[in-house]
Amino acid sequence: MVIITRHGGRRVRERSGINKKAVHRIVCKAYHEGFTRKDTNGELRKWIERICEKNKPADQVRIYGDNMYLFADNYLITMFQIPNSLRKNIKKKKCK
Repeated sequence: MVIITRHGGRRVRERSGINKKAVHRIVCKAYHEGFTRKDTNGELRKWIERICEKNKPADQVRIYGDNMYLFADNYLITMFQIPNSLRKNIKKKKCK
């Protein structure tokens, strides 16, 4: 079960533009179906590592769509949009 913190819910709504009802559905999909940090490489992985250094409590990273979700245990901490320059790496991963 995924628990969404107040901050995490606000960030998802703010950065992705979805409504309050859809937040839980999207976050659950990201947690269960998203790519992990180990599934990435190159510049995308370096970018993820830098973000994780700044957000120490985050022990799990999921990439779903064009967004990166940071979790501590089952709690959503925050969500970041992946920069356009790194999104091509995600699309390659989806094709495999």
